[in-house]
Amino acid sequence: MKRPSFFRGVVVAAVLALFGAIAFSGLSLVVGGAAALKVVTILLGGAYIVYLLRGANERTGRIAVFAAWGFVTSGIWFFTADLAMTLITQAVLISIVRALYHHASVLAGLLDLVLTAFALSAAAWASAHSGSMFLSVWCFFLVQALFIGIPSEFKISRMTERQHAVENEFGRAFRTAETAIKRIATQR
Repeated sequence: MKRPSFFRGVVVAAVLALFGAIAFSGLSLVVGGAAALKVVTILLGGAYIVYLLRGANERTGRIAVFAAWGFVTSGIWFFTADLAMTLITQAVLISIVRALYHHASVLAGLLDLVLTAFALSAAAWASAHSGSMFLSVWCFFLVQALFIGIPSEFKISRMTERQHAVENEFGRAFRTAETAIKRIATQR
């Protein structure tokens, strides 16, 4: 699969929002609203992590990441009934997977975590104003699609000691060569 793009993220957001709304409607009739919301949150989080892993260039550790996601999600499922904790956990796990597979610096990972917090805020806002599961999920994943705008790594403009040493050696060699050429030119 190709590296994620914003357009691909928008399509994934629409598909997940549609799936989430349909799943919530069906499950809420069977198990009730709170349990259905928790199940849908976990399913959407897992589906988005699979999407992120498929779009990553790095192939190692995918099974371990998905196993860790399953372990953490199971712990949240069994040890807390709090929906907010489930939402936050899934969002943080998504951010961690992106930091591991799509970003190359700590700063990029932190910016991704800020983006995830903003996505949660957008989803909460959409839920409070519309009451629509589709719009809440859509807003969350639409903001998540913006992660491709975060540079994978930030270049530091300062030169390292090794770069200074190489530059000094080159400068010394350049001056020596220049002096030698001047001597040759003046001897004629």
